[in-house]
Amino acid sequence: MTRTKVFTIFILLLLVLSACGPGKALQSEFAGGSQAWIDAPLQGSHLPLAEVEIVAHAANPDGIASFEIKLNGQMLTRTDPDPDSLDQTLMYMRYSWLPAAPGSYLIEVTAFDRDNQPGTPAQVVVEVGEPTPTITPTETQTPTPTCGPLTFITNINAYCRQGPNEIFPALEDLAMKGQPYLMDGRNSDGTWYRIMLTPAEGCWVPAGIGTPSCDIGNLRVLADIPTPVGSCSSFTDQATCNAHDPPCQWNVTIAGPGICVNK
Repeated sequence: MTRTKVFTIFILLLLVLSACGPGKALQSEFAGGSQAWIDAPLQGSHLPLAEVEIVAHAANPDGIASFEIKLNGQMLTRTDPDPDSLDQTLMYMRYSWLPAAPGSYLIEVTAFDRDNQPGTPAQVVVEVGEPTPTITPTETQTPTPTCGPLTFITNINAYCRQGPNEIFPALEDLAMKGQPYLMDGRNSDGTWYRIMLTPAEGCWVPAGIGTPSCDIGNLRVLADIPTPVGSCSSFTDQATCNAHDPPCQWNVTIAGPGICVNK
């Protein structure tokens, strides 16, 4: 091969390599992975023209750095999680909002993780003062999955309890994030699901921490389970609860200061 041909091939290779720029960086596994819920006000609420408390919570394995609130698509504020929920996987916020005028308001809350990545926003529409035409939240259309065995996948690692309430003792093993578990039933109001942690062991998890694989309309409703005797729920303050450790522990809740539960 002549020197001229070698030089020509070398130039062509340089041109090809220069055209192949670096690929886009892969997004982090948890980018946009924070899931937010609005606890108050509720969807469709009719509120007086007065101060309104917005309460929301969000979950992310690495924690939540801040919450962003929008009204009718416009930025209202960005606020930090409540100090009582810091350093927890599930964090919450409270914000007092004074509506400027009567009308229909779309409230949107988005949680940002430690890398300042936004998660999936939560939306509610409320009426303030005199009723006005309803604003419909934008809904993301998702394909209906082909349903096989009904399973439940949690968004976080979660305690799996002996009954459908936090006062029931938790099993030693956790329900692991991203793992599908067969669904065995639900409680009467659909707030807790019984899953099969193993083929031989069932336990209960809150409905709000994950997603069923498809419609649960045919999922059986299980009979109520009596509250365990000697339940820690009888202790209503943190000091008394901690004085009975074990078997009790104090858990901070979104609805109030906390609850004493059996370990």
